Parts: sequence; C-alpha cells; structure tokens
Amino acid sequence: MLNIDFSKFSLFYKKHIEQHLLDLEKERTEILKKYRKTSVYVYLTIPTVILLYGLTFLIPKGFLPENIAMFIAVFMPIIGFLVCFSFACSLKSKADKQKEKNIQRLKRKVYTRLFKYLELNYNTYSSPEFVDYGNAVLKHIPENKEKYFSFMNFEDEISGEFKDIHFELCDATIIKRYVNLYRNGSPLETWLFQGLMLACKLNKPFNTETIIKTDSFKDFKINKNIIKLENDEFNKKLKVYADDEVEARYIITPSFMERLKNFHKNKKDKTIIFFDSKCSESKNMYILTNTGKDNFEIPFNKSILNEKLYYNLLKELVDMLEIAVALRLEQNIGL
Repeated sequence: MLNIDFSKFSLFYKKHIEQHLLDLEKERTEILKKYRKTSVYVYLTIPTVILLYGLTFLIPKGFLPENIAMFIAVFMPIIGFLVCFSFACSLKSKADKQKEKNIQRLKRKVYTRLFKYLELNYNTYSSPEFVDYGNAVLKHIPENKEKYFSFMNFEDEISGEFKDIHFELCDATIIKRYVNLYRNGSPLETWLFQGLMLACKLNKPFNTETIIKTDSFKDFKINKNIIKLENDEFNKKLKVYADDEVEARYIITPSFMERLKNFHKNKKDKTIIFFDSKCSESKNMYILTNTGKDNFEIPFNKSILNEKLYYNLLKELVDMLEIAVALRLEQNIGL
C-alpha cells in the first residue's frame, strides 16, 4: 500500500533505499569514466588532424618526388581526419549504447527496489493494455494522413493499490510525426504531450464518453457538446465535453467540481480527464497530466544517491493518484 509521510521521507530513504544504491552508484561512476574517456577521443580528432598536417611541413624539400609530396600535403590530413573521426565516432556510438543500457539497468534495479517497499510493481515497459488507453486518447487529435499522424509512447509503468483504488500509471508521450520529412536522417517530429497517464476504474456505471479539459490542450479537438455546469468558476477554468448531458452531470457532481478546482490551483491547468466506458473492461477513466519531462529519468551524469530525486518522483505520483481519490472511486456512490 502506497502510504508516504513526506515529512519523514528522509528517514524512509536512509533506512530502505540509500544502502541498496551504493553498489549501483559505484557501477555508474565506473561506466561514466569510460564514457567520458571515449568522448575525449572525439574531441581529439581535430588536433590530431592539425598535427598530421603540420608534420607534412617537416618533410625536407626534395626528399620525396613532387607528386608524392603534394599528395601527402593535400590528402594525408583528409585521410587522417576520416580515419580518426570514424574511429572516434565508432567508439562514441558504442559508449552511447552502453550508457543507455546502463541507465535502463539502473532504472530497473533502483525503481523496482524503491516501489517494492511501497508494495507497488514497476516495469520499464508498459502493459499492452496501454495501447488501448492511448487509442482512446489519440482519436481526439486530428491528423492528416498525407502530412502527419500522431502516436503515443509508453514506458516506466507502475501498478498497484492506492487507498483501495487499483491503478496503472505510465510515463506517456504524444508525438506528431510528419510524413516524408526528415532532419539529420531521422523523421521530423514534434511532441504534443509529455507527462503521466493514469488509468483506473470508476466504480460508477456510465455508458457514454465524457471529457474534462482546459484550453491549454489545444491539440485535442473534441467533437462533442460542451456542457455548461452550474458552477461558473469551474466553467471558466475547465471545459466539459459529453455525448450525454444527463450522464455528464451524473459523473461530475458539485462536490467533485470543487475538488477538481482546488487540484488545478496547484497543477496550473495541465490535466485532462477521460471517462470512457468502452475503451477497456478493467479501466474506464484516464487522466493525463502534462509535466513536460521524463518523470522517471535517472541522470547519468549525476549521483543516484540523491534523496530529492526520489522525493520528487514519489510526490508527483501521489499527487496524480490523489485526483483518483478525490473521485472516491472505491465507492459506488455519487461523487
């Protein structure tokens, strides 16, 4: 059960987490040293070429036939540069792959251990069900198949129980990719959303789809009726879209509107909520909070013995789950 007293987080961290990270931190520093050495090889390429070019002037005039001397003077630096640069890039590429592999290993070990103490499950990859959740979201983002399309990436899944609510949460990114447009050999892309996606079960029966969003999510074009609720302050901050006005009012009660307003005062209106009964049998409510970052990133160039890193991660997770708690999902009653 995820139950954290953040005022006592330092004690929790030192007792349950820090001692298990020491060997991982040693491993990270050793790989970082190798990575930095490899990076130095790349930066030494240009001085090496300059040195090779300078050496050509030390060859005594008349020591070599003129055509050979000219070839050495002109092409030797170029050949030297290509050889050195190719070798350095090869080493850098291997080092980058090793770095990324190490980061993934660190994430698996660190986060698996961290969330195990909280009786939660962690996986670097998302469950297949998140594809269905993603499709339920993407259908509200218009696309032009000849010019661009959007897709979602998921990673770093956490699942478990929080205050009697079973949930799945993932790092999510919505990417807009342009057709036949490339930059440096890679497809041209823009990120429409980067943050967290929470999926859980609303224990209140409904049959249609209702969406709550703010104007900050301009890429979402909801083709539904806008429902005006009785709370004018709520209507100014958030827009409610629904297929069925009666059902929308059944889901979004006055008490829930107050809780959501208070939540948005702290979150700067970066959340969109989907109530979709047909997307999945196990989950019918999805919450996206746009944090604008990779929420589970482990900084390779900094120590992983960083209490603040885990404090911020868990605080973000708990804040996200508190939205679900505000809906009283564990109770099959009015909100």
